[in-house]
Amino acid sequence: MTNIQRTNLPEGGEPHPPGKSTSHTPAHGGSTEDGQAEQAQSRLVAIVESSEDAIVGLDLNGTILDWNLGAEELYGYSADEVKGKSAAVLIPPDLADELGSILALIKRGERVRRYETVRLRKDGHPIDVSLSVSPIRDSAGGIVGVSWIAHDVTERKVAREERSRLIAILEATPDFVGIADIDGNVVYMNQAARRMVSIREDEDTSGRHVRDNHPDWAFQLIMGEARETAIREGHWRGENAVLAPDGREIPVSMILLAHKDADGTPRFISTISRDITERKRAERLREEYVRTISHDLRTPLTAVLGTAQLLKRSLASETEVGERVIANAETIVEAAKRMNAMIDDLVESARLEAGQLRLEPSPIELSSFMAVLLERDLTLHDRRRVRLDIEETLPPVKADAQRLERILMNLITNALKYSPASSEIVARAEKTGEQVTVSVTDSGQGIPAEDQPHVFDRYYRSETVRKTGGVGLGLYIARMLVEAHGGSICVESQVGLGSTFFFTLPLATG
Repeated sequence: MTNIQRTNLPEGGEPHPPGKSTSHTPAHGGSTEDGQAEQAQSRLVAIVESSEDAIVGLDLNGTILDWNLGAEELYGYSADEVKGKSAAVLIPPDLADELGSILALIKRGERVRRYETVRLRKDGHPIDVSLSVSPIRDSAGGIVGVSWIAHDVTERKVAREERSRLIAILEATPDFVGIADIDGNVVYMNQAARRMVSIREDEDTSGRHVRDNHPDWAFQLIMGEARETAIREGHWRGENAVLAPDGREIPVSMILLAHKDADGTPRFISTISRDITERKRAERLREEYVRTISHDLRTPLTAVLGTAQLLKRSLASETEVGERVIANAETIVEAAKRMNAMIDDLVESARLEAGQLRLEPSPIELSSFMAVLLERDLTLHDRRRVRLDIEETLPPVKADAQRLERILMNLITNALKYSPASSEIVARAEKTGEQVTVSVTDSGQGIPAEDQPHVFDRYYRSETVRKTGGVGLGLYIARMLVEAHGGSICVESQVGLGSTFFFTLPLATG
């Protein structure tokens, strides 16, 4: 039997069998002493019988000799039902060796202290008990029996298991969970909290304070307004920050709770805090997006209005208009196209995110398709910069013509925008297995490595291109449309050398 605590006992240091008198009548018949002994024995019996714990007396073979009311309530047997039987009747079969192990310890003068184990009721139902077993000695110090005291710890064990389950839940949650006393001394931090502030899993946090986990302004908020509100109203909810080891402030949404004694005295505060870094980033991007779209729509609109006014004055003055009128008209057309493209991006992104995109795929010969697209949608100057490198024998792809135009124009106009005005853009297409890979290569400024994983994200714009017009939807829409066709899209880039965007399309015969 394992985990049984025991100690050696001094001679005469244990109680006598419950309910048994151990006083001896003096030879001279001292009636006063006899009366006092009998009263003491009666009190001992009354204490044993009134105890809520199960107190059982055994002989050294494990036979039950004494059985109090507490034992009857705990085990469900009456005294008459168990006296003279082995205590093994109370022990589950898988713990049958416990009785022999305990008796062996008792015979050596040792005892078992508060040993938690399982016993059986009369109806076969197991109960959790804390067991203390001691040797019973006679007046000469000899061991003559066993005192077996069992305390029902079922509720305590259930509470302990519930606490363990609660702690397991708290440890598994990805949110920062912490508990501190009312003065801010840390009592508990879960693993997510430890990770957020870079504390080792096994590191002692008993000397830590709330101020150690938060920037000064956030600490002042917690110990001031937030704590007082939580004490007064039960909780406080708001935004705060956790302090990372490198000094960076991690924005969090926080709930602060106050825990009070029965008399209403506040004792502890606890928090559940969620990292909202991504949400804040999205909000910032959304704000930038609104500013950018407002600016970028207003710029071509100003050009349209201004040029139209110049054109009107030129025609009204009856002067030679010729090339100047044509140039003004081209400016109007280009500005209108830019506005239309941004509006198309907004509409297409909304449609994609709502799951309302419906493709109408058909076989498309890429060589002629792209040549017509460039002729129709690019200016003469831009057309001269784009070189098509497509084999005439390339099999047709299966794609939605309108959406394929959006993919190609988004990639080609990006390449034109972010590369030198005199540089060449190469658009290639080749068969790779059961699909076709299309690529657009430029020799522009390139994309930093840290930005490359995000270039296809909605509204994402690298710091290196923020001064260039755009709202960060072009590549996002390209990715969504390529994936809707069952393909994939990626980028390879080196800063200062340029970028190549690749995407795949299924073969029409596939």
